[in-house]
Amino acid sequence: IPEEIRKKVLRPCLSSSKLLKSLVNDILDYYRIKGNKIRLAMEKFSLREKLQEIFQLFELQALMKEINLQIEKDGTIPEDVYSDPDRAVSYTHLTLPTIYS
Repeated sequence: IPEEIRKKVLRPCLSSSKLLKSLVNDILDYYRIKGNKIRLAMEKFSLREKLQEIFQLFELQALMKEINLQIEKDGTIPEDVYSDPDRAVSYTHLTLPTIYS
């Protein structure tokens, strides 16, 4: 498979499948929260890499709609953060369409 196709199609598909898994986990978390049994998987991760992953989810849609999609980094945001990386991705994915629609 040519690299161009992998970048434009297969990587976003993989990211979308991870996002779907995250959504299912969010639904399960909702019931864990209600039962006061939630546990967060806190770990250090690269915020830049997570933002790039989210960018790739929207990149193809933006190109099709002729929207210029960019990531701008504020100098005050750290490179690495300590959080639950899966929840960070699902929250950002749910927030971005609202902000930029």
